[in-house]
Amino acid sequence: MSGVEAYPILSYWHSTKPIYSCDFNHKERKSNKFLTCGGDSRIKIWKFKDTDEDSGEDASVSATDDITNSIKTHFQKAKDRINDVEYITTLNGFSKPVNVAKFSPCGKYIAGCGDDGYIIIWEKIEDSSLEQYKNDLMEKYIKIHKEQQGFFMQGQLKNDVDKIINPYNFPIKIAENFNDEYEDEYENIDDIKQLYKIIKYFPVTNLSANEQLEIYSLDWSPDSQYLVIGYMNTYIKVIDVNDSQQPYCVVKKNHNDVVQGCVWDPKNELIISMGADRAICIYKPKYTNNKITDLKLINRIVKGELTPGKQENIFAQVDFNFFRKLQFSPDGLLLVVPYGIYKNPNGDELNCCHIFHRANLLRGLNKPVAIIPNLKKRCLCVSFNPNLYKNDEESTNGVFGLDYKMIFAIATDDEIMIYDTNRLECLMIIKNLHYYPIYSMSWNSAGNKIIISSKDGFLSTVDFKSYNFGDYYKDINMEPLAHVESNKIVVDDVVNDPTEPKTINVLQIRKKR
Repeated sequence: MSGVEAYPILSYWHSTKPIYSCDFNHKERKSNKFLTCGGDSRIKIWKFKDTDEDSGEDASVSATDDITNSIKTHFQKAKDRINDVEYITTLNGFSKPVNVAKFSPCGKYIAGCGDDGYIIIWEKIEDSSLEQYKNDLMEKYIKIHKEQQGFFMQGQLKNDVDKIINPYNFPIKIAENFNDEYEDEYENIDDIKQLYKIIKYFPVTNLSANEQLEIYSLDWSPDSQYLVIGYMNTYIKVIDVNDSQQPYCVVKKNHNDVVQGCVWDPKNELIISMGADRAICIYKPKYTNNKITDLKLINRIVKGELTPGKQENIFAQVDFNFFRKLQFSPDGLLLVVPYGIYKNPNGDELNCCHIFHRANLLRGLNKPVAIIPNLKKRCLCVSFNPNLYKNDEESTNGVFGLDYKMIFAIATDDEIMIYDTNRLECLMIIKNLHYYPIYSMSWNSAGNKIIISSKDGFLSTVDFKSYNFGDYYKDINMEPLAHVESNKIVVDDVVNDPTEPKTINVLQIRKKR
C-alpha cells in the first residue's frame, strides 16, 4: 500500500527469548524512545534514529540509494532496519521473565513486573545530573595511576554505575546471563548514554504464603501517581508510587481466574480489569484527602446484550497464560476490548472486538455500542494512535457522533488491522510479520509508526511514511457525554465488504504452528 511499509527488524532483542511487551514514551515526542521486555528477564530502552540526522547527503547519493533500495529483497530491507535503531540501556532487577513494562504518562518513570512477582519502578536520571555523575567519576579515575587505570576501570566502573542505579541498595535479583550482544559492560564512561535508578522494589504477593506470583498486567494512572496491577491469584491492586510506607492503596478480588489485563481511564474516572474468567470488571476510584482509598465495583460484565432481550457470553475462553490487552481511546470515550465473540444468525461463534462507550460503562450497562466482527483468529491486543484527527470533509460526525476521528490497531495471531472511529472501516491489513503470535504493540507519539512484539523474539514496525490519517484535531472536548442509546450493533464486515481493505503481506515463508 502506498505510503506504508512493514518489516520485521532482524535482531535478537532479548537473546532469542519472546518479547512480551513494548511501549513508546509519548512524553518525549521527538525522541521516538521505546522499551521492550521479555523472556530474558530484562527491560531494554531503545530509540529510532532521527532520519533528519542523515539528511546531509547530496541528491546524487539519494537517487542512488533509491535505486538500490528498489532492487533489494524483502529480507535485505528487513535486515537493514536494525541500523534505524539505537540501543540506550538495560534495566536489570528481575530473576524471571518480565511480562509487562510501561513508561508513565509523564515520561519520568518506568514500571515493570513479571513472573517473579515483583514490581520495580525506575526513575530517569536527568541529563544534567547524569553529566555531573560522569564528571565526578572521571575525576575519580584520573587520580588513579595511568598504568592501573585500565585494570581498575574494568570492574570499578560497573560497581559505581550499579550504586547510581540502585541507590537504596534494594536486594534485587539478577537473572542468569544470556550472553546478550546489548548487555551493558561500561568499559568507558562514554558508554553511559542514559541511566534509570530504582526507586521502588517490592513483592506484590505474600511470598511466605506460597502464593502464585506471576503478574500479567499493569497500567499507570493519567497523573503518574498510581499503578493498577493484575496477577495470578485473581486480585488487582492499586499502588501509590509516592508512598514508601504503605504502597498498596486498594486490594480487590472480583475475578474468578487469572487477571490478564488492566487499563486506567485517561479521564481518571474508571479502572477496567479483564480476566481468564471471561469477565471485565469496571471500577470507580474513591478518594479521601486526594488519595485513592477504595475502588467501587460498578459492574462485572460476563454476558452482554448483542441482540435485544438476549444475554450471551461476549468474551472468549483462552488459556490462563495469555495477555488480554484492552485500551481506552485517547479521549477516554471508547473502550476497545479484545478476545470478543458473537454468534451469527446460524449460531456459529465468531471472533470479534467489542467497543464500549464510557457513558454506558458509568451507568453499569453491559451492552457494547459496536463490534468489529468476522476476525479470522482471536483478537489479542488493541492499541490507539494517541492523536485525534479531523473528520473527512465528506463525512459528518460518523458512527459515534464525534467532531473528530481516532485511529486504532487491533492484532490477531498474525494480522494487524487499522481502523478509524469515523466509519469503523478497516483502512488496511498488515499480514505475516511474525511466525508466532503477536503479544503487544504500541504507537509512537506522532502517530506515524507502530512497533509490534511477538513470541518469536523479534520486533517489527509499521511505518506510515507518507500515508496521512488527516489533520490533527486541536480542540479536544474532554467533558463526559450523556448515556449513549444504541439499539443497533455497528458491524464492519471485513470479509464480505466489496471494498476490500488493502493488504500488506510481508512473509512468503510458510508459517510455523
